[in-house]
Amino acid sequence: MFVAVDAFAQSGAGSNDKQYLVGWFVSNEETKADIDTSIRVREHSVAQIRDLLSKMEMVDQLYRDSLMSVPGTDKRYLGYVSKLIVNDKANQAILTKIIAHMGWPKLSVVGKEGVNAAWMIVWHANRPYQDQYFPLIKKAYHSGEIPDDHFRTLEKELSKAP
Repeated sequence: MFVAVDAFAQSGAGSNDKQYLVGWFVSNEETKADIDTSIRVREHSVAQIRDLLSKMEMVDQLYRDSLMSVPGTDKRYLGYVSKLIVNDKANQAILTKIIAHMGWPKLSVVGKEGVNAAWMIVWHANRPYQDQYFPLIKKAYHSGEIPDDHFRTLEKELSKAP
């Protein structure tokens, strides 16, 4: 809920609208993710995991463009934020399963697109999730398994005070 309130506050809406937003999210908790988190990653081949990461990237981006196309006071904006939040959480749950199964997704295993999808999911996550996986990202960076800009961008963000 705090992520949504912060995003809404950045839209320039007034404080009364923020109170409405909190109520709106409480009454719309049934919002469903566009990806199934019950997936059993351990039963997937590397090719299937690459395809899954591709789908996760699509889900990650699905409502972000829409969010930028409507004003913050528009009810569609609230719907997009709600979907964005549940999709981000679903993607994080699946990425956690992937990492538990095969470690941090590497260029040599899932390719550039798969690595980009994994990084994007961490980039759009909250600070504790980013902190949790930064050591793996750093290790992958030092072994040449992720792009330099992925590591540097996250490192810079995490160097800021929480």
